[in-house]
Amino acid sequence: MARKSLAELASAGIHALWQRRAFTQSALAKQIHRPTSVVNRIIHGTQPVNLRVLEAVGDLTGTNPVELLLDPSDEMKLVTPDEARLLRYFRKWPAPTRLAFLTFASFFGDDEPVTADERRAHEQIRRLADAKKRLVYAYLTFLTEGDLPPDIRKGLGLPETDEPPQLRTRARRKHAE
Repeated sequence: MARKSLAELASAGIHALWQRRAFTQSALAKQIHRPTSVVNRIIHGTQPVNLRVLEAVGDLTGTNPVELLLDPSDEMKLVTPDEARLLRYFRKWPAPTRLAFLTFASFFGDDEPVTADERRAHEQIRRLADAKKRLVYAYLTFLTEGDLPPDIRKGLGLPETDEPPQLRTRARRKHAE
């Protein structure tokens, strides 16, 4: 399948926003100082889209005009400065932390709704004091991953191994003999 041209993408994006009633033809016509008939042709793809139209649609809908040029199948969107900062932090986190964060965030996202039990668990965890909340998340990480990453172990003041303290002491005594 051939890739759509920028003009086709812009036209499709404007049409989709118009169909969702993000703006009216008369509002766009007023914004670009053109008759409604011209706007109708632009929206239906029979007249080319120019930069002034893209900017006007962006102003009316509160979207960045560049997003109208992105192919929806690419799933690319422009990010806000806060989103960019979060992405920079996210990329530096260890893989288990990123996965746990995505799992947690999916609870609030557009993904399929979680079960009632998961929703109740999140609500209960959210109500805990910060110190207890960290322990709960560490425990959940331990249950799902089988172990805790070294940085979380250190942050919680846990030993670096899973071995109970009594076994480590016995092992040292045997080794010393």
